[in-house]
Amino acid sequence: LFLLGAISRAFQPGCKFEIMLCLVGGQGAGKSTFFRLLAVRDEWFSDDLRKLDDDNVYRKLQGHWMIEMSEMMATANAKSIEEIKSFLSRQKEVYKIPYETHPADRPRQCVFGGTSNALDFLPLDRSGNRRFIPVMVYPEQAEVHILEDEAASRAYIEQMWAEAMEIYRSGRFKLAFSPAMQRYLKEHQRDFMPEDTKAGMIQAYLDKYTGSMVCSKQIYKEALNHAFDEPKQW
Repeated sequence: LFLLGAISRAFQPGCKFEIMLCLVGGQGAGKSTFFRLLAVRDEWFSDDLRKLDDDNVYRKLQGHWMIEMSEMMATANAKSIEEIKSFLSRQKEVYKIPYETHPADRPRQCVFGGTSNALDFLPLDRSGNRRFIPVMVYPEQAEVHILEDEAASRAYIEQMWAEAMEIYRSGRFKLAFSPAMQRYLKEHQRDFMPEDTKAGMIQAYLDKYTGSMVCSKQIYKEALNHAFDEPKQW
């Protein structure tokens, strides 16, 4: 799906595609190198997008096809994740370059990849993290390590693009997950979120609870140790 999104953005600038492939693994796993090789040409790749409140952020997208967000994903919190999700949802930028008299619409021709060394980089988010596809990288299991044999890795990636291009030309695809895949992704993402300490406290309380009925207010007071105050939300 990520490859089809990248091809679609190249041939149909500004098409709706808001999914980010996120590679997770330790230092030296070749995560950034993978995105660089995925761009086919080095000049089509950029890892210079450090923050989204930069006045020049939109200009940094121009001329690049594959853009890596590394530091932003590594230091993401609930607020910054919301900013990233909003940024991914945009299909065009509107800005004025020097010597132009008026701002112009500039449809996006790029896609975004994320890298993180931390396993629990996705925040606990009630609104969902459907835009992020976390993939664990296991370099020790690779037939060819991407950092050890770039030529072989490029050949493999070119074959990936060839197969994705055939699917694109057939027209038999959607730039979205099926309902079944969305449910699987939601469960899969839990492996990349921090442990919810409140969930553990509630589970420990329920394991020892001997009553036949329980309510949320009771759990708030007894399981979460708020004996003298009321919950702010229900």
